[in-house]
Amino acid sequence: MADPEVVVVARQFKQALLAQERSAMLVMAQRWAMIERTLQAHIDALVQELGSIEALAGMTPEQLYRMDRYQALVMQVREQLRLYEHWAEGQITASQRQAIEMGRETVTESLSASGLGISWNRLPVRSIEIMVGLAGDGAPLFSLLQQRALWPDAVEGLTQALLRGMALGWNPRKTASRMADGLAEGLNKALTIARTETMRAYRMATVEGYRESNVVSGFRRLAAKDGRTCLACLMSDGETFDLASDLTDHPNGRCVAVPILVGREPPQWQTGREWFETLPPERQREMMGAERYDAWSRGAFDLSALRRTAHSDVWGDSPRVATLAELTNTR
Repeated sequence: MADPEVVVVARQFKQALLAQERSAMLVMAQRWAMIERTLQAHIDALVQELGSIEALAGMTPEQLYRMDRYQALVMQVREQLRLYEHWAEGQITASQRQAIEMGRETVTESLSASGLGISWNRLPVRSIEIMVGLAGDGAPLFSLLQQRALWPDAVEGLTQALLRGMALGWNPRKTASRMADGLAEGLNKALTIARTETMRAYRMATVEGYRESNVVSGFRRLAAKDGRTCLACLMSDGETFDLASDLTDHPNGRCVAVPILVGREPPQWQTGREWFETLPPERQREMMGAERYDAWSRGAFDLSALRRTAHSDVWGDSPRVATLAELTNTR
C-alpha cells in the first residue's frame, strides 16, 4: 500500500526533526566530554589512592563512601553536572522552539498535501511555548531538570563500576576507564530528557495547529516501522484521536500525528501491526523476545494485547509493552 501524500509529508518532517535532534545530541555529548575530562583527574586520584590500600579486596562499600577522596569526587560530580544542567536547559529550550516552528510548517504542508492550499499563519506560537514549558522557573522543563538531577545517576554509575573493579581486581587504568563509562549514565538521562521534550513540543505544536485550522476533525498516530520501535507503538500505529485529545508517547518516543480532515475518510497506510505480520518469524521473535513470541505463536494472546498504558508523574500517560504475565494471565 502506497502512503498518501499527507503521510509522506509527516514522515519527511519527522525525519527532518530527527536529523535536527541528532545534531543537538552531538553538541550535548561534546559538552559532556569536557566534563569528563575535568573529572578524570579526580577519578584517577581516587583509583590510585585505593590502589595503595592493603587488602583492597576486603574493603566494604561503607568504607569507600567514608573516604575523603571519594567524597571530594562526588562533590565535583555534583558541581560539574549542575553547571551542565543549567547549560542543557538552554540547549533543550532552543531545540523545543525549533520543533514548534517545524510543527507550524508541518501543519501547513500537511493541509496542502490534503488538497487544502491554506497559508498557515494562525498557530499561536507563544501560547504553545507556554503550554510546552518555555516560561522559565517553574515551567515543566525547568522543573524536570531540577527533579531529575543528572548527578545521582552519574555518581551511581561510576561508584558501581569502582566497586566492581575492586571486587574483580581490575588494574587502576581499567577501573578508571569503567568509572568514566559509568559516569555517562548522567548523559544518558540528559539525552532522554532532550529527545522526549523536543518531540513533545513538536507533537503539541502540530496537534494545536490542527485544532486551530477549523478543517481537521481528528488525527491518527503514525509510528516508525523499524527495529527501534517498541511493540506498544507498533500496535498503536493508526489509532484515532479526536481533537480534544493529546498525542502522548513514552520517553524517547517518535510517534507523530497525521490529520483527519472534516468530512473525509481518515488517511490509510500499512499499520505497524500489519507491517509486523509481514516480517519473517525469526525477525518477529527477535523483536518480541523468545518468551512473548512463543506464547503468541501458540495463541496465548492477540497482538493488540501487547499495547498497555503506563502513567508517570514526570512523563504522563504513554504506551508500554505488556509483560508476559499480563499477556498470559499468570503471576
